[in-house]
Amino acid sequence: MLAALHKLGLAAERCVLVGDTPYDAAAARRAGVPFVGVRCGGWLDPDLQPALGVYDDPADLLANVHRYWLNR
Repeated sequence: MLAALHKLGLAAERCVLVGDTPYDAAAARRAGVPFVGVRCGGWLDPDLQPALGVYDDPADLLANVHRYWLNR
Protein backbone atom coordinates (compact mmCIF):
# COMPACT_ATOMS: atom_id res chain seq x y z
CA MET A 1 0.00 0.00 0.00
CA LEU A 2 2.73 2.46 0.92
CA ALA A 3 4.63 1.60 -2.26
CA ALA A 4 1.51 2.33 -4.33
CA LEU A 5 1.04 5.70 -2.61
CA HIS A 6 4.66 6.56 -3.24
CA LYS A 7 4.45 5.52 -6.88
CA LEU A 8 1.30 7.59 -7.38
CA GLY A 9 2.75 10.54 -5.53
CA LEU A 10 -0.47 10.99 -3.57
CA ALA A 11 -1.16 11.56 0.11
CA ALA A 12 -3.02 8.75 1.85
CA GLU A 13 -5.94 11.05 2.64
CA ARG A 14 -6.52 11.62 -1.09
CA CYS A 15 -7.02 7.92 -1.77
CA VAL A 16 -9.53 5.23 -0.85
CA LEU A 17 -8.85 1.51 -0.69
CA VAL A 18 -11.75 -0.74 -1.68
CA GLY A 19 -11.31 -4.29 -0.45
CA ASP A 20 -13.14 -7.45 0.52
CA THR A 21 -10.99 -8.90 3.31
CA PRO A 22 -9.90 -7.88 6.81
CA TYR A 23 -6.34 -7.90 5.42
CA ASP A 24 -7.30 -5.09 3.05
CA ALA A 25 -8.82 -3.14 5.96
CA ALA A 26 -5.66 -3.62 8.03
CA ALA A 27 -3.39 -2.53 5.17
CA ALA A 28 -5.46 0.61 4.65
CA ARG A 29 -5.39 1.39 8.37
CA ARG A 30 -1.61 0.95 8.56
CA ALA A 31 -1.14 3.27 5.58
CA GLY A 32 -3.65 5.86 6.82
CA VAL A 33 -5.85 5.34 3.77
CA PRO A 34 -9.66 5.45 4.16
CA PHE A 35 -11.21 2.00 3.57
CA VAL A 36 -14.46 0.90 1.94
CA GLY A 37 -15.45 -2.76 2.28
CA VAL A 38 -17.37 -5.03 -0.05
CA ARG A 39 -18.99 -8.22 1.22
CA CYS A 40 -18.34 -10.26 -1.94
CA GLY A 41 -15.18 -11.67 -0.31
CA GLY A 42 -17.34 -13.69 2.08
CA TRP A 43 -16.41 -11.76 5.25
CA LEU A 44 -18.87 -10.25 7.71
CA ASP A 45 -19.23 -6.51 8.29
CA PRO A 46 -17.36 -6.54 11.63
CA ASP A 47 -14.41 -8.20 9.85
CA LEU A 48 -14.21 -5.28 7.41
CA GLN A 49 -13.84 -2.55 10.02
CA PRO A 50 -12.92 0.21 10.32
CA ALA A 51 -14.68 1.10 7.09
CA LEU A 52 -16.32 4.24 5.76
CA GLY A 53 -19.03 1.91 4.48
CA VAL A 54 -19.59 -1.75 3.64
CA TYR A 55 -21.43 -2.71 0.45
CA ASP A 56 -22.73 -5.99 -0.94
CA ASP A 57 -20.57 -5.95 -4.08
CA PRO A 58 -18.95 -3.51 -6.53
CA ALA A 59 -22.32 -2.75 -8.16
CA ASP A 60 -23.78 -1.79 -4.78
CA LEU A 61 -20.76 0.40 -4.07
CA LEU A 62 -21.15 2.14 -7.43
CA ALA A 63 -24.85 2.73 -6.84
CA ASN A 64 -24.14 4.31 -3.44
CA VAL A 65 -20.74 5.96 -3.79
CA HIS A 66 -22.35 9.40 -3.95
CA ARG A 67 -23.31 9.07 -0.26
CA TYR A 68 -19.67 9.16 0.77
CA TRP A 69 -18.45 11.80 -1.63
CA LEU A 70 -21.32 14.23 -0.99
CA ASN A 71 -20.52 14.19 2.74
CA ARG A 72 -16.82 15.06 2.36
